[in-house]
Amino acid sequence: MVDLSKEHATGKFWKVDIMQMTAANRYFLVTMAGLALLWSQSCDAAPPQTAQNIKPIVWQTNLKSALAQSEQTKRPMLLKFTASWCGYCHKLKKVAFSDPRIIQQVQSHFVPVLVDADKNPQLMEALEVEGLPTMVVVSSDLEVITKIVGYQTPDQLSTKFQKVIADRVGKIRLTGNPSNRN
Repeated sequence: MVDLSKEHATGKFWKVDIMQMTAANRYFLVTMAGLALLWSQSCDAAPPQTAQNIKPIVWQTNLKSALAQSEQTKRPMLLKFTASWCGYCHKLKKVAFSDPRIIQQVQSHFVPVLVDADKNPQLMEALEVEGLPTMVVVSSDLEVITKIVGYQTPDQLSTKFQKVIADRVGKIRLTGNPSNRN
């Protein structure tokens, strides 16, 4: 029963007797209420920062040119192994690699390389990549610095990137400091 007469003045536009509704109507009402709640929350959310000032990561797919860039810039390569059928790879791309912190870290400290696992099984075998998603940080000297296996939240991935960055900065300082040389 819907009564719109007296309720209009109090701001209550609908008076619904749920017990008299059919199961289909109750399902529809609950579904619409849920959708309205989701819609209202998405309207209140701040727009992602990537849309404002931060450009998305440009992933290279050519390993030779990525290696040349790595040698030239002295930045390690970040090899992100992925596949079109990998659900967690898509989630990693959508969640972690759209996070402004991750974008800044990757763009400033790594040469990003996207590796299609289905097209590069020899590289997967050589780097002992056994599951997806996997990220392998490789120096310009082709030494594996670290391997990050599985889905990572932005916080987890940022922490792991910070460790790689800090370790590399420490090595640069040690080798670049003349007082440490023999």
